[in-house]
Amino acid sequence: MSSVPDSRRSPTTGSSPPRRRGAPAGFAALAAAGVLLVALPFVGLIIRTPWTRILEVLGSETALTALRLSLVVATAAAAISLLTGFPLAWMLARASFRGKTLVRAVVVLPLVMPPVVAGVGLLAAFGRRGI
Repeated sequence: MSSVPDSRRSPTTGSSPPRRRGAPAGFAALAAAGVLLVALPFVGLIIRTPWTRILEVLGSETALTALRLSLVVATAAAAISLLTGFPLAWMLARASFRGKTLVRAVVVLPLVMPPVVAGVGLLAAFGRRGI
C-alpha cells in the first residue's frame, strides 16, 4: 500500500501528483526586481505626500479642478467607447465584410503600441495643430 493518501492520488493513473518545486533563484530575483520597479513609484508618492496637510491639499481649487477634469474625461471616454466599441465588437465577431482583417488590426494596434507613441499619436490627431 502507498503512503500517499487516497485524496491526493491521480484519478486516472493512481499515482501521486508531481511535487511542486520552488522557483529558480534567478527567476525569483528577477521577479523581485520587477515588483520593486512597480512598487517604488508608489512608495515615493507615499513618502513625499504632505500627510499633515492632506485635507487642505485635497480641498484646494487645483485638486478639485483636476478631479473634475478627470471625472468628465473618464465619463466621456467610457460613453464614447460604449457607443462605438460595442457595435464594432459585434461587427467583428458576427459579421462578414471586406477589410475585416484590416479593421481588426487597427482595433488591436493600441494594445500593442507603447503608451508614449499612442500619446504622440493622439496629440498629432487631436492637439492644437492636429487634424
